[in-house]
Amino acid sequence: MIHILHGINTKDPMDNVGRLKPFFIAKGMGCRVHDYGFVPFGVAWLVNWWVSRQMLKEVQDGDSLVMHSNGAAIGLRVARKRKIKVAVLINAALDSNIRFPNTEAQVVFFIPKDKVVKWAKYIPWHVWGDMGRVGYTGKDDNVIQFNCGRVSPKLSRHADFFARGKLNYWGEVTAQIVYDLQ
Repeated sequence: MIHILHGINTKDPMDNVGRLKPFFIAKGMGCRVHDYGFVPFGVAWLVNWWVSRQMLKEVQDGDSLVMHSNGAAIGLRVARKRKIKVAVLINAALDSNIRFPNTEAQVVFFIPKDKVVKWAKYIPWHVWGDMGRVGYTGKDDNVIQFNCGRVSPKLSRHADFFARGKLNYWGEVTAQIVYDLQ
């Protein structure tokens, strides 16, 4: 099962990360888009704890996570309690050196021009950071990374991954990678 999780300030996840669902379904994978609602930046750290506890009721060992922005912070909490097959981080608002625990494969999509996660690294005492801008900078050579600002169709904004005209390429790439790593 593929669990898709959106970031904060999302009114309708089917209008961004949820657009990935058909790509996974087309490859025969089960898929669930989680919706924890619109959350303002200032209270996200409180909501993350609650959302991760709710997700633990549904995520089973061997499932995969596809997360955008703050969704990666929630997914990290889930990965601490479950064995995750593949963790896909799209513009993750995480510290750039974080390697998901209990995870067989970690795939990072980042955009050097992402201005949203640029400031996340300055928030103290939290896992938030600028991985979505700089990629994974830790020591594990097995993390798969894509600089989405260098591959056509090039991405330059935080949610560009899900933009019409770009989604067909990036959605297919994402689904194929998860399929191959399953």
